[in-house]
Amino acid sequence: MKILIVTETFYPSINGTVTRLVEAIRYLKKAGHDVTVITAAGQSGIFEGADIVSLGRYDIPLWRAVRWKRVSLPLRRLIYELEPDVVHIVNASLFGACGALMVKQLGIPLVMSHHFDIDKWLKKHRLGLKALGRLYWQIIRRLHNLANINLATSVKWRDVLRSHGIERVACLKVGVSTSHFHPRHADETMRRQLTGGHEEGLLFLFVGKVEKEKQIDRLESLLQRAPDIHLAVIGDGPYLRHLRKLLPSDQVVFTGQLSGETLAQAYASADALVYPSDKADLALVILEGMASGLPVLAQDTPTMRLQVKDGETGYLVSFTNTDDLMEKINGLRDAGRLKTMSVAARHYAEGYSWTVSSQQLLDYYHLAIAHRRKEAFTGS
Repeated sequence: MKILIVTETFYPSINGTVTRLVEAIRYLKKAGHDVTVITAAGQSGIFEGADIVSLGRYDIPLWRAVRWKRVSLPLRRLIYELEPDVVHIVNASLFGACGALMVKQLGIPLVMSHHFDIDKWLKKHRLGLKALGRLYWQIIRRLHNLANINLATSVKWRDVLRSHGIERVACLKVGVSTSHFHPRHADETMRRQLTGGHEEGLLFLFVGKVEKEKQIDRLESLLQRAPDIHLAVIGDGPYLRHLRKLLPSDQVVFTGQLSGETLAQAYASADALVYPSDKADLALVILEGMASGLPVLAQDTPTMRLQVKDGETGYLVSFTNTDDLMEKINGLRDAGRLKTMSVAARHYAEGYSWTVSSQQLLDYYHLAIAHRRKEAFTGS
């Protein structure tokens, strides 16, 4: 199969969307498929066996983090010359919008995926313009309804897309590298560093951007009541200085951002992962922790109930109810119970390997092709 992926951002940029694409490309190439990526980032060349075509770009002053491209003519030419069996457009920016319109005109099967939270973006930039949000969804709805298959990365986002009138929406499983994140990477030296030399107690990890909405400050009362618990905060962010003053220094280690083998060792050297936010979407760090054999202590929310099996792979708790939290933590102090939950967490994560996620994406490509053939046959 000849697959064309059109994406605003790509490697060497690193984020969840790029990670998913890179893993999918590895899988598709290994399965013998021909993959080309047209992107608005990086350089043209070969990446993981796929052809990368980078087009020229220019900046939008209002949104400096995103670089647009003058793409209409070169994009149309490339799509026409490549003659792909299916086109996958990732996030319908101006770049992706041009691609979607051209693919539809050429009658090529089209898959689109949506990863952008417009409400969060408006809030971050303090725009607060409801009219701008409505206009965004009007445009997105028209573009995405051109697609044969629309992909969301969670049940929550599937429902959001459907609520805005987007049709033919399916969920694409999030993935995790179950070989990179694995209990075998546990390291005594790493554990000693993360506990500040106090290896005998329980070691909890928080991994992610250190910002107010992650509600890490909810852990203050827990640490005060449980002096045998140590917390390692892995990540940087605007809330870091506040947390350094708030949380007890003899129980908390701030590591900054870790990556690669060091991050895998940190996960595997801990006892549990904490996720105190009640404003969370499905979190990749939870799967990374579980793949490393960590039970998860997560705020009890509808979203987290989809990812944590209470009493099996972790505990759904109220971080504002210290009594409830301490009761659950007592279960983790039992070595046998902790081991059982660790094995269950690892087993759960194995169902979300990148192999599983990438095969599901390939299945959706085949489904889009079948849907387009049906359209052509019925004339709809």
